[in-house]
Amino acid sequence: MIDNIPVIDASMFAYDKHEQLDEDIGNAARNLGFLILTNLPSFKPEELEKKITAVFELEDDDQDKLMKQSSNPANPNRYRGMFSSGSGANLSERPMGYEIGPDIHYPLHKNNEVDILREPTPFPDSEKLPEWKDAAAEWFKTVQRLGIKILASLARSNGFEESSFAIDETNSISTMRILHYPTFDFEEKLNEINYPLVNHQQKNFVQTTGGHVDSGLITLLYQCNEPGLQAKAISGEWVNVPVIKNSLVINFGGLLERITGGLIRATEHRVLSTGKKRFSIPFFFEPDADQVISAVPGAPAFQPFYYGDYLWTKATKFPPNIGLEHLRENRGEFIDPNDVSVSKNE
Repeated sequence: MIDNIPVIDASMFAYDKHEQLDEDIGNAARNLGFLILTNLPSFKPEELEKKITAVFELEDDDQDKLMKQSSNPANPNRYRGMFSSGSGANLSERPMGYEIGPDIHYPLHKNNEVDILREPTPFPDSEKLPEWKDAAAEWFKTVQRLGIKILASLARSNGFEESSFAIDETNSISTMRILHYPTFDFEEKLNEINYPLVNHQQKNFVQTTGGHVDSGLITLLYQCNEPGLQAKAISGEWVNVPVIKNSLVINFGGLLERITGGLIRATEHRVLSTGKKRFSIPFFFEPDADQVISAVPGAPAFQPFYYGDYLWTKATKFPPNIGLEHLRENRGEFIDPNDVSVSKNE
């Protein structure tokens, strides 16, 4: 336990010795809703991180080719790709994100032209970043498979069938996001309306991402360097999520909370900054758009819905996707009982 965040040794996943691991993951999910996994089997994020984040070192013209249409109207892609926020003469001076879909590793879904949630990802020129795609594909595949193991562990620890939260990894619409927060002048940033001042433990910070709950099943986050992520404890206190080398931060999404009737806790979290350069790589673990979602046995029943309908309701509240609501029609009837606005920055 560090700063009230459970730290769990994941090495037992490699040996299929999961009893204690299941108990630890289950306790964290039901209480704080956050945990840190260390000793990840067959995964060394630090070795891949520099190759992956090198995409933000490309010249502005090359990054412009990867932008979502909301950031570069000349581009056709609207859901996948890069986006920028804030101000700055050059892209290196602005907060940047790059959203990558399953096609980094898996074949494009046969319905990719029908559903925007399966939109192809624009990738950087392999001649300019020859190691990038292999590194990103390894990251996507490895983290998604780890997510499958975590969800199986979570099901076992709560007395559900091991497959209760299972997904088909070849048909998911999971998103890997690479985030870059550049160095900025603290006082200057306070003049921007999107970055309010927050006092935490008698220190001032700029809030670069407001409090929110992630929408999917689980989020697996790698904090590359600087801390800044905070989770909201049951007491209402904001708890720092420390940066630990070669570890992943796990938090549980609103979908998991809903299908378990609140047994699993989807925790509000935010990001604070003092102006230091920061990278992070969150992975939003999500089923297929056409997967039917219903309550697990013993949880309060609700009308089943398609996951894509649920996700699109949430995704179009995220700033780079605002205004895209009309690009996708629901496949069935979906009523959002909470209408929780979700911002998926980490």
